[in-house]
Amino acid sequence: MVAGARSTVGFTRLRSSAPTIRCSIVPAEPFHSPWSVRPARRASADDNAGLPLFPVLADAFIRLNVPQLAKSRCKKHGKSKRMPENYVRFDEYEDVLASTELLATVFNLKNKSALWKWTILAAHNGAQGALVCAIKDTSGTNILDKRSAIAMLGWFEKSDEDQPRQHLDRFVVLLKKYRKKYPVPSLPNQQIKNLCKLNNEFRNNFVHFIPQGWGIDEAIFLPLIESALDLIEAAMKQHQVENHLNDDMRRRLDTDLAAARSGLAALGNGCPAT
Repeated sequence: MVAGARSTVGFTRLRSSAPTIRCSIVPAEPFHSPWSVRPARRASADDNAGLPLFPVLADAFIRLNVPQLAKSRCKKHGKSKRMPENYVRFDEYEDVLASTELLATVFNLKNKSALWKWTILAAHNGAQGALVCAIKDTSGTNILDKRSAIAMLGWFEKSDEDQPRQHLDRFVVLLKKYRKKYPVPSLPNQQIKNLCKLNNEFRNNFVHFIPQGWGIDEAIFLPLIESALDLIEAAMKQHQVENHLNDDMRRRLDTDLAAARSGLAALGNGCPAT
């Protein structure tokens, strides 16, 4: 969107008793308040009933694809300076895609210890990240542990103080929240057991490895990785998540999941699943 251009966004919903409101969202001048929101005309009868203004503003702010927001700029000595191109940028969606890309390539490793360690960690990280993407609310607090959520909600009320540190909730709790939010289709009991085993027995031990000798039958890993891949695919296909993925991100996700499944199947030939 060209600087200074205006875009009018209408928010409507059928059969709603809420006030009918339309609004125009106008980018402000550079280096001032990023958005200026002003009421526009009321919708006509042909527009159907409208939504209240407040609940949709945050979502509109997130969803509008405004190019200048994608480029971080600072004002120095009267000139606008772009963020250096060698910066690595991450968000919760790219975090999942980074994990699936690792899963797509890790099966080429010749050393089995390295192969299975990084397969377990990538599968777990991808599954956990997909849960976060699928269940997080607009405040971002429902994916935190209870103490962090309370602290963040309090900080929203008095943001002049230092922002508290945020701690992600435990994997099994995130999984429970996902099942509550998306009861249909329900996750099979065996998949839930595999995911908990992936987290409790293997991911935690690999991340916090203590001096020991560890011999593991490869057949144990196969259903755990498969369950993680299935969860990643299901969670990233949820409407809440897909709205934030562009065509390239969807293509990367589908390609990487297919490659990971292919590598897993090749390793599983002649290796019975448990």
